[in-house]
Amino acid sequence: MSFLNGFYYQVLSFIALTCFASSVCANSCYTTEDMVNEWNQKYGEEVQIIATEKDGEFLVEASFPLKLGESEFEDIWLFKGKPVFDATLIDYDFSVSIAPWKKENGYGHIYYTVKSYLASENYLSISYGENCGMYIQFPVIFTTQ
Repeated sequence: MSFLNGFYYQVLSFIALTCFASSVCANSCYTTEDMVNEWNQKYGEEVQIIATEKDGEFLVEASFPLKLGESEFEDIWLFKGKPVFDATLIDYDFSVSIAPWKKENGYGHIYYTVKSYLASENYLSISYGENCGMYIQFPVIFTTQ
């Protein structure tokens, strides 16, 4: 009986120590709205987003650099709803990752189509660098002809 008590004590001690160590040593990554706005201003001219209306829907095409400073492109997301600056807040209606269909001359290219009744509050969020990298995000501007 005392062997089991000692064993359970060791297992519980190991679990407690592991949890404490991981919470103390874990890196925290915080991105603020100001940080994203600063990155948008710095790199915004390198991103092109065009929405073309045809037959009740929009074709959205975007091109973006595959590298910002020393940070490599990681992924691009389409969001519908309000922009989210803190990834832990889910204040959007829909999100989907979009794979670039072409990468050439240092730029990635994506496209998607959306029905005109869904063509509002769309924005693209482009991530660079691993872990606590940076991201830029821009609204998709829909104009009817």
